[in-house]
Amino acid sequence: MRMRACLAITAVVLAGCSAPGHARLTATRLEPVLTATRSAPMLMGRASLPVGLLTGAGAGILSEHGVGIIANNAGQMAGTNGGTVLANNGGQIVGKTKFTLLASGQKAAIGFKVQLVDAAFATVYDEAQTDEEGRFAFTKVPGGHNLLARLELPGEAGRLVGLVPDGATQELVLEGVGTHVVGYVLDQYVKADQATLDRLSGADAAEAVARAEAALAAVAMGKLDAASLAGPSVVKTVGVWRSLSKDFDGQLDAIKRKLVVN
Repeated sequence: MRMRACLAITAVVLAGCSAPGHARLTATRLEPVLTATRSAPMLMGRASLPVGLLTGAGAGILSEHGVGIIANNAGQMAGTNGGTVLANNGGQIVGKTKFTLLASGQKAAIGFKVQLVDAAFATVYDEAQTDEEGRFAFTKVPGGHNLLARLELPGEAGRLVGLVPDGATQELVLEGVGTHVVGYVLDQYVKADQATLDRLSGADAAEAVARAEAALAAVAMGKLDAASLAGPSVVKTVGVWRSLSKDFDGQLDAIKRKLVVN
């Protein structure tokens, strides 16, 4: 952190240079007072959920089988959490947690807590709340290590997770495809080890996400329609993607070679 100091000779020539944050030269000693000139780093982000998490059987947040926040197993649309479906063409669901339909078909997650954590999810460095567009900001981002952003979903729906590379300045995006890629790498290669996570470059992770999206597009899926972001489901789904795309499979192999030290 850059620091600045100013010397002032009191009662001689520069008597006016006595503002806070400057050094003051007296007849007997120099009293340095240093002031920081750079604020703490901030990292902006946004979070969205696959459509499948809000519909389908059993694991979703909006479910027909009673596992989610809003269930239909008791003959009612709203369960015990006071959810309400608004008559605005299905664009928004209001309840304990809100979701807004985005132009892309994804759901922006509103009112979720997002945490900045280490490889083992054991240390929480910062946390933020998503706004009406799913946006959030970390204001205390320590340097020196790769970190993770996590957004825990209710029930058995799993979590959104994303890599926060050391020194990251670009907007962090938490979404379904990236969660699958990073979640798979964490489960299969990192295994809660911080030193291993530190070897994962942001460029490698971003390339893996891009190749996964290309694989989905190539088989005319177009978008992720996951019913769960829980660990076992994520690993199983990524295994299917690897079988669909040699490019994606090769990128994960390249990441494995960098992370797994025999």
